[in-house]
Order: sequence, then structure tokens, then C-alpha cells
Amino acid sequence: VTSKVHALTRTADPVPIVSLVLPAPPYKRPNSFYVTARSEFSTCAPTRTTLNFTWMLFSPQYSNSSIQAQGPEFFVNTMDLIPGSSYTLTLLIQSIFSSSILQQTIEIVRSGVKALIKGGNRTAYRNEANYAIDGSTSYDIDYAGTSTGLNFEWTCTAGSSPCRLKN
Repeated sequence: VTSKVHALTRTADPVPIVSLVLPAPPYKRPNSFYVTARSEFSTCAPTRTTLNFTWMLFSPQYSNSSIQAQGPEFFVNTMDLIPGSSYTLTLLIQSIFSSSILQQTIEIVRSGVKALIKGGNRTAYRNEANYAIDGSTSYDIDYAGTSTGLNFEWTCTAGSSPCRLKN
């Protein structure tokens, strides 16, 4: 009877499974959020090596802008991003044995306009008097405090009917 001996050598621990945890879209100003790297090691891995996380948020539309950070969590400050633009979030995971990359596309959607009328949205006035409606405090939510470039269009309704004009 002949016996054979086989030697097994472990060259590296199995690569951990890493996933990104982030809130559901839409992503818009001023709602900043965190992205977390969740790692899961194989049950057959004899050791749990230290993982290093390097994040980069980059926009192909604006090649000179990127944000970088280290650690298992990344803060996305939407006020630093441009509404209507897409960004690529890249996570580089490194251990002493291996490395891998995860990517996620994040689109910052436009928030719209906040229409405000000075004096409120319900006003009573006498028919004989002229009345001015002032919407100058309205603003673009993405650029708070800015009303530059806004165009105003007014309509008048009484219930579900248009207002009557006195000739």
C-alpha cells in the first residue's frame, strides 16, 4: 500500500466581500448623506486582516473636481456638488494580501424653486384698490438665497375659475 502526502499552502486569506450602504435616491441639495463600506470575511478565513478604505467622488463633467477621504464611512456633502450632475463614487479596498474596487453612480437632482409671496398665500383686498403681489423672496432651493435668473408668471383663480377682470 502506497500513501501519498499532499502539502497545502495558504498563499492569502480569501478576499472579503465588501458592499456599499447608502440611502435610496433621489440625492439632492441640501440633503447630505453618509455612504458606509460593509465588509464580510469568509468563514474559512483564519485571520481577519485590516482593511484600508480610500474613497473618491469624481464627476466626468467637471474633471477638475474630486473629493477624497479615508476610512469605512464617506460623507457626501451635497452642497459641494452641482445639481443636475452625475458623480462616480469609487472605493478602493486594500489589505496586505489583495485589493479591490467598488463603484457607484450618484446623480444630484435639481430641487426646484421655492415660490413665496410676501404677506402669505391668502390675501384679502378691496376691489377698488390696486394690489401688488411681491414674489421677490422666492428662491432656487439648490442655491439658497439666490433669486437671480428667476422668471415670474402670475395667474389668478377664484376657486377653480379664473378671476374676473373689471373693465
